[in-house]
Amino acid sequence: MTKFAVVDVETTGFGKSDRVVEIAVVVLDARDLSVVDEFETLLNPMRDIGAVHVHGITPNMVEAAPTFDEVAATLTRVLGGNVIVAHNLPFDRRFLLQEFSRSGIDVDSGRGVCTLKLSGERLDIACERLGIVIDSQHRALTDARATAQLFAMLVGETDADPFQVLTDVPATVPRTLRRGTSDMQTLPLSPSRFRVRYPTSDELEMSYLHVLDAYLDDLVLTSDEYRALGEMASMYEIDAHRQQQLHHSYLASLVAAAQRDGIISKAELDLMSSVAAALQLDLPELSHPSAPIAPTSLTDLRVCFTGKVVLEGRTWERGELEAIAAANGLQPVASVTKTCDLVVAADPATTSGKAQKARQRGLPVMSAEEFLHRVAVPIDRP
Repeated sequence: MTKFAVVDVETTGFGKSDRVVEIAVVVLDARDLSVVDEFETLLNPMRDIGAVHVHGITPNMVEAAPTFDEVAATLTRVLGGNVIVAHNLPFDRRFLLQEFSRSGIDVDSGRGVCTLKLSGERLDIACERLGIVIDSQHRALTDARATAQLFAMLVGETDADPFQVLTDVPATVPRTLRRGTSDMQTLPLSPSRFRVRYPTSDELEMSYLHVLDAYLDDLVLTSDEYRALGEMASMYEIDAHRQQQLHHSYLASLVAAAQRDGIISKAELDLMSSVAAALQLDLPELSHPSAPIAPTSLTDLRVCFTGKVVLEGRTWERGELEAIAAANGLQPVASVTKTCDLVVAADPATTSGKAQKARQRGLPVMSAEEFLHRVAVPIDRP
């Protein structure tokens, strides 16, 4: 029976070149509109993150997240055959179609249901009027859950057409990255921060690795967890040799995910070392951690700014930052050229074009917060 798939996306912006940075789907039973499934993940847009002050997602939060390509197959299974529901359906549908098209997947989004059209109100206003609580607006999952409740209260009969996948898509098991309940910038890395490719297509082996992945989220395997893994391996007829192979392959997949951006940070190295220790394996040889490059002096440098800077709730315009740079003996430049000496980014983990070019050339990438500290400008000044 056709179900309803309530979708919400957070994006880097509104144009054709913008990307989805978070997606959530809440699947509802068609008979009583009860929730039967949920899917949620952050996405690495492989570009500047956009309006952090709107969606609250920073470059650091998506650094180890999957790309849309890596979750596209799973999304086709979650959405396929179900009627799409969204608050502002044309917006969410357009971004879904753009992303699937970039992934080479042909889909028909169908004629879904728009709760914005049904209610005629912004999501927060409609929910307030109907007594629906939104815990944290502009987070994909909470918005999708709120939209699902709104849909259940507003919808009558609908003859909307379901989402269809028009091309064959190979099955994969994704590793998602969900937003934490607190500020993820302050949380230590864990394997759940990475998109680990499960190194097998066997259903039972993938099930085993899924449990292993969950156990390793705290970077420790207790004796009880070891015993449970052994029992699961025995139940799935995974012998000791194959179990060890799966552990080696899991660690190798984690290393590959960490190396994807060409930078191994100390935090990433510490995480992989902890996982290797928990699995009682030797960590493969890695390049040395990429230490942040910081100039000893900010005098007479040519500096390029990138990203939207929001600190302590205040937005710093690029022109303002450039004026501060000039007042402190630096020459602002518009792009990363051969004569550029320093890139100041809203978040040094950004994958914006300017930051990527700076890393390729071995230039220092400094956070805007550190820059303001170095030039003795209070970040909370009026």
